Formats: sequence, C-alpha cells, structure tokens
Amino acid sequence: MIAVFINTFLRDNFMYRCVESCLEFVPDARLYITDNGRENATKNVFYRKLLNEGHYIERLDFNYMWRKAFNEKLGKLQDEKYILKVDDDFYFDKPVTFTDFLEKDLKIGLIGGQVWHSHRNEPSDYVFNVERKEGDKYLLSLAKHKGGGYIYCDFVPDFWMARREILPKMPELPPAGGGHEQFFTQIYEMEKDWKVAYTNEVVAIHEKDKQTAEYRSHRKAGWGAYDKNVKLIKP
Repeated sequence: MIAVFINTFLRDNFMYRCVESCLEFVPDARLYITDNGRENATKNVFYRKLLNEGHYIERLDFNYMWRKAFNEKLGKLQDEKYILKVDDDFYFDKPVTFTDFLEKDLKIGLIGGQVWHSHRNEPSDYVFNVERKEGDKYLLSLAKHKGGGYIYCDFVPDFWMARREILPKMPELPPAGGGHEQFFTQIYEMEKDWKVAYTNEVVAIHEKDKQTAEYRSHRKAGWGAYDKNVKLIKP
C-alpha cells in the first residue's frame, strides 16, 4: 500500500537506521531507495538483501540531483496507493499512522508530520499558510497547531505522506539544496483543490550528529544554490 521514498548521500550509517525503522514501523511498505553516494561492500550486501525482499534500489551518479531521483522513483512505482517521503537521517520509534488521516478525510492529498530534532531537543513545527501572492512570490504566515488531530495548511516539514495521484514532479534545483517550498507551491497551484494537512501525532526523529566533512561541504554548496532560487517571502 505504501511506497517509502528515501534518497541517501554519504550518510550510510544514518540510512541503515532509517531503513530498519521503516521496515519495523511502516506496515505494508515497499522501499524505493536511490543512492548517489559511494559504493562499498557492506552497503552492497545490505542492498542485495533488500532487493531479494522485493524493494527497489537504484545506484546513481555521485551527487546526483535528489529531486531528479525523486521524479525517477515516481516512474518506477508499482501498485502502491500512498507515497511516504523521508530523509535518510530520519528514523521512527513507533508506527507511522498517516494512512489513518488520509482514509478518514478524502480531501487531504498530502499530510505532513512532526520532525523531532533530537540533537536540539525540539520539533520542527514550521507550518505555513500562503497569505497572498506578490508577483511570482508568496508571503507566508506561520500556522500554529496544538493538541491532537490535524490542521489544514499550505506548507509542512519535509516528512509527509501523499496520495499517489496528486504528486507533482520535484523542482530540479542543484544537488544537496532545499526545494521543499517549490514543491508545495506546485500543489497549492493545482486546479483540483487538494488539501495539505499537518499533524503532530506522527513523528520522525532527526539526528544529524557525526556527518562527514565531505557531506557537509556538498550540503553547504547546495544550500547556496537553493537560496538563489527560492521565491517566497517569510514574515
């Protein structure tokens, strides 16, 4: 029922933890993993086991655009109904229950969850609504959500589940940068009025200690390119 999209780059130890937690806490899921890092024997054995279990693995060129890899995974889908987007440095310690919300409210096309930054001991509750459009830019207002259940909004953190039929392609910005806002802008501008929602009842844990210097250098370069492309005004 669920396709789990993971792109991994130079964070093998994080990726192993992410995959194992997905296998444990995301029921009825097939993993779609694209790897644009470096090859090694340990990882090859790990991937071979996943392939034998029916998951999808693709090795890509070094520092390949993760948005382009996302678009390619869309073309490889089988019969899955939902797509779960996670980063390779996320993991779970309890079941991922997004489908409960999607099957209860058919207006929701995509629902995001809380990313808990364990290294800072705080959540990333940056949920925004589009206040107005000024030319080719959007002015955003922060949306507050307390308690259980969910709220409708326009932008959620980069941890979400979507109905397969609503997903646009990712904007193909340079490798290692952001791009979350441009992706949600496409959903916001769709002809069909799909709702984006947010709940803090579904949580991914983010822990980014021990990142390699090589990874950090590529990440920094990518964010610089992303800042030149962003078309949003945040208050």
